[in-house]
Amino acid sequence: MRTQFSFQDLRFIVEQAHDHGLPITAHAHGLPAVERAVDAGVDCIEHCSCLTDQGFGFSDELADRIAAQNIAISCVIPPPLHLDLSAAPVSIQKLVATTGLTVRRTRELRADMIKRLHARGVPVVVGIDAGLNPLAGSRKFSHRYGAACGGGLVHRGDLGCGNLCDGSRLSSGTPEGSVAAGVRRRPYGC
Repeated sequence: MRTQFSFQDLRFIVEQAHDHGLPITAHAHGLPAVERAVDAGVDCIEHCSCLTDQGFGFSDELADRIAAQNIAISCVIPPPLHLDLSAAPVSIQKLVATTGLTVRRTRELRADMIKRLHARGVPVVVGIDAGLNPLAGSRKFSHRYGAACGGGLVHRGDLGCGNLCDGSRLSSGTPEGSVAAGVRRRPYGC
């Protein structure tokens, strides 16, 4: 749950990006890393897991700070309820053993977090962290997106971020890989 960069280093990185007209995203799982990213003035936080040694540490105060700074959040839809965590990476197995979190409880907490952020007007992008581990392969998007639809986080027929943000923060730099404001695409399986 430690941070990788000091506040001074992270602030320097943010300033350099902004001086060149670029947005900057922090990759943050631990609560201290999320808080540091907010303090440093990033434009987006990937994951924003807010993990502590006891589980999740997301608070209304933190949600208010994120909203006040208009920081976009790229949340990951948790894995399906039937997932066997014995196949998870060792770091995830240790986290589960330490915190007692279950897949079901993680999904509930993430859904609550996304709803609380969305209620404050925070731009939220929902995705699956595809390709980074065996639990998050892109082939699993449809059933995970469907779970988000069923949980009221997104509506069928919208892209994962369709009703949560306007898409203006998403771009691969090419027309083929960009999500444009106001454009809606139908994902597989919904």
